[in-house]
Amino acid sequence: MRSLLAIPAILFSVVAMAVVPLKSATWGNQQINCDGSDQLMWLGPNAAWNTNMVAPGSGPWNPANAVTVRRVCVSHFGSFTDGYAVSGHVGPNGDLVTPYVINKGTQCMTYDADAAVVVLPYEYFDVHASCNSGWHSVILQIWYTQP
Repeated sequence: MRSLLAIPAILFSVVAMAVVPLKSATWGNQQINCDGSDQLMWLGPNAAWNTNMVAPGSGPWNPANAVTVRRVCVSHFGSFTDGYAVSGHVGPNGDLVTPYVINKGTQCMTYDADAAVVVLPYEYFDVHASCNSGWHSVILQIWYTQP
């Protein structure tokens, strides 16, 4: 009987938790010729990205404020037969933020609230990608919160 009394308290606490909707953004680059090197594509000052926001839940991308990253996906595609792509962020707290995409495809990483990646205003995202022949492009998608 005691365990049945605990159920309403558990349900109430779950319902009472605040839900913060995530904002989202996506970036993609033009086709780049493969040359076998690690080709760095960055999102930051003088970046070579076509910037488009994704809906729903998108908001203004404001690098003047800290960003708390909750999910990141990187996609790698093109006419090549071998290659890789991986995303990271640059700065004192910098690190990889996605697993490697081997050849073509998409890899994502989701971060719990207590282990989220915080990107400060002077840090920026980048993608390292490579392939030996043909062309390739990357897409970076980020779901985040901002104060």
